Amino acid sequence: MSTGQQMMLHQVRSLTLARRRDPVTSHIAAEKITDSGKRQSQSDRVYAALKDHDGATSAEIGVIVGDRHMAARRLPDPSNIHRIRQDRNRMRICKQTGSLSVTWWII
Repeated sequence: MSTGQQMMLHQVRSLTLARRRDPVTSHIAAEKITDSGKRQSQSDRVYAALKDHDGATSAEIGVIVGDRHMAARRLPDPSNIHRIRQDRNRMRICKQTGSLSVTWWII
């Protein structure tokens, strides 16, 4: 692969992991967590927790996996797009926050 092709692949990949308007540091961090395998590992943990607690909220899954913010990032992660879905039509009061929240479901 040529250097130009590598640069293009890097840019495309980076755009899918961080928002276009995010600072370059977000793109670097997204690539680093992906290359290390940590992103996939986190996505798998969130998926496993949701399998046992289908219909949970993000905060509830966060308690189960021990990291609220990581769960919130990985639930809508592209690596889970064909495994997990958010259902805004089945909102309920979250047991952790006491707020009306969307629920997440196994596909």
